[in-house]
Amino acid sequence: MEEPSQLVDITSIEPLLPDVSPQSVEAINRQRRHFSAMKTANLSRYLEHQRSTCVTPRLVVLNGWSDTSRQSPQDLLPSQLLHHLLKENNESIVRCGGYWVQLGNLGIVVNPGRFFLERFHKAGLHIWDIDHVIVTDGNETASFDLDRLWTFNREINSLLKEWQLSPHVISYWLHPTAFERCAPSLRPSFRQERSTVHRLETFHDISAFETLDLNDKIALDYGSTTPSEGHIAPLMIRLRSLQENSHSSLGFLSQAPWNEAQNAFFSSCQTVVLGIGETSFEEIASLSSNTVSLGYSGVVKILDNETTRLAVIAEQGFSEGDIRIESLKRLREELRSPTTTIIPAEEGVTIYLDSLHMTAAGLDTPTPIHAIKTIRSEGPYSRLIFLDEASVL
Repeated sequence: MEEPSQLVDITSIEPLLPDVSPQSVEAINRQRRHFSAMKTANLSRYLEHQRSTCVTPRLVVLNGWSDTSRQSPQDLLPSQLLHHLLKENNESIVRCGGYWVQLGNLGIVVNPGRFFLERFHKAGLHIWDIDHVIVTDGNETASFDLDRLWTFNREINSLLKEWQLSPHVISYWLHPTAFERCAPSLRPSFRQERSTVHRLETFHDISAFETLDLNDKIALDYGSTTPSEGHIAPLMIRLRSLQENSHSSLGFLSQAPWNEAQNAFFSSCQTVVLGIGETSFEEIASLSSNTVSLGYSGVVKILDNETTRLAVIAEQGFSEGDIRIESLKRLREELRSPTTTIIPAEEGVTIYLDSLHMTAAGLDTPTPIHAIKTIRSEGPYSRLIFLDEASVL
């Protein structure tokens, strides 16, 4: 029979750690106070900024091929090549950043992917400039920064509450799969945030697309990219002004296979943003159908209309290397509409939707889209630079 265990008087145990000097504790506390003061000062300066006074309809591209600005010249192997060699999913690289749109007095984020918050602020934008967030795909790469954005706005609202100011309210419109994954973490912290997280449900037996009003001036149309399929496909969306004589209709399609319903949906859009996805040389050369992504053949079919004036080509995969410029030359050759301009997406591009002028790295002033030349800055996978053709000898 085992003997009962002896109770130990813990008060008699000598401390295992030596006494901590008051000076070292005070040094730690001093640094804590310094950091807290610095954080409060930075946030206070941030909140002193006013919402942008520019009301010109515009699209700011925050999508780029990768976070190349952080890549060291000493890297022996480019991250794009490493991902391809390891056969890893490249979507986390090619679907970075997302987009920001201003229509009327609304600021709208589309697909806040990886690095969204950093690129958003780098573009000179502010949390005040976000009223709505739209996620069109269930893939996590389309909503990588969604939780970070919500958390950032929650911290801002906590400080506003201390100042007895109203919170900044953002509404979220999410693809059904993204809604199931993200909605539980987007819980309202303030009464004003009730009913701000919405599921973009589609009903194929009623109409080809659904419509909702973001306010009394801007409408969001959305529909399934493959309405005949049983699974939850990515969404195609269209942002349009409800005011007469407006030509700011803007469409987004992110890496979904082509379907004939897309042609009618985007035919009224003056500007479209199309994510090509992974493709192959054979598909580009023959413009054969791509069953996995939109591909070049899908782009050509969607742009077969007389309304679209600008197509921003984004989210191109890496399987064939850096063929952005070469492939877009091929697209321009195949395009039937001579009035449509095709440009590649790159971080920092701003397009003024009414006039179809654009600013970007290399352009000092807004330049007509048809007068822009595109070059690689430092070879394959590098940032794209845009030049006014009048500046090219």
